[in-house]
Amino acid sequence: MSRSRSSQEEQEAERVHSLFLLASELFEAAFIATAVPFDQEMKERVTRHREERGDQFHTIEEPIELPRVLTAFPSGTEVLVVDCLTVWLGNLYHHFQDAEEKVPGAGRRLSRSPGSSGLRSHPDHQ
Repeated sequence: MSRSRSSQEEQEAERVHSLFLLASELFEAAFIATAVPFDQEMKERVTRHREERGDQFHTIEEPIELPRVLTAFPSGTEVLVVDCLTVWLGNLYHHFQDAEEKVPGAGRRLSRSPGSSGLRSHPDHQ
């Protein structure tokens, strides 16, 4: 069963896409895509999104290890968009539902120091 987007969802997606394209013209931008093209509909969607993004900004496709990627995005990046955290959480559940370690990088937090140009990853107990 497939769920089509409502008109309101389409309008919101177009608005967010337009804002990101504008930001990518003004700032050094990076995009992290978390979707896994598991069926034909998703393959078509991922292909369409790749074409829409073009080469206007750096794209990283990472369905699982988002904490690692967030600490290693390209230097000089001023705008970073993650699409989509809900999909990423679903990926984690799918891949790690029976595993001892549920989430790679769990127990870590990200921080940004004032005046810093990047994020740092720290164990939660620090």
